Order: sequence, then C-alpha cells, then structure tokens
Amino acid sequence: MTSSQSLQRSGFDVNLAGVGLITILGALWALFAAGTLPAVLASAFGAAKLMSFAARPQMRVLTGLSIVSLGILSAALPWKAIAAFCGIPVE
Repeated sequence: MTSSQSLQRSGFDVNLAGVGLITILGALWALFAAGTLPAVLASAFGAAKLMSFAARPQMRVLTGLSIVSLGILSAALPWKAIAAFCGIPVE
C-alpha cells in the first residue's frame, strides 16, 4: 500500500502528484522559520537590555527573592494539587 492510498483510506484526500518531497519539506521549514523569526529577533535585540537589567544589584535581589518565594509557595501546596497540576492521576 502506498502512502497516498493509506491517506485516502484514513479520510484524507491528498494529491501531491508532481510536488517533490524536497519542495514540501522546504515549504514547511520556511513556515517554521517565519513563525519563530519574531521571537528570535526579540531575543537578539533584547539580550543587551536584559543584561543591563541583570547587572543591577536590585534586580538580582528581586530575582533571588522571587525564586525563594516560589519555592516556599510550592512547598506549601498539598501534594495532590501538585500532582494534578503535573497531570498525574491521583486516586
């Protein structure tokens, strides 16, 4: 059974005759690149600004306090709530 026959059996009517696999993969790769480009550019241009914020002692203290407070809050949660948040079934 060919892949087009299996697609037709599963309810998909796909006709990619004349379109090469390289063309399809190239198009998918281009769509992926276009989707991630804004985040990559924002990260690249924002990295210098972020480093200037991270160099300030007040930001380092605030970051440390945030991490410690999140640790305390997560330790205070009941284990069933943590398991439910992680998708672990509890019976």
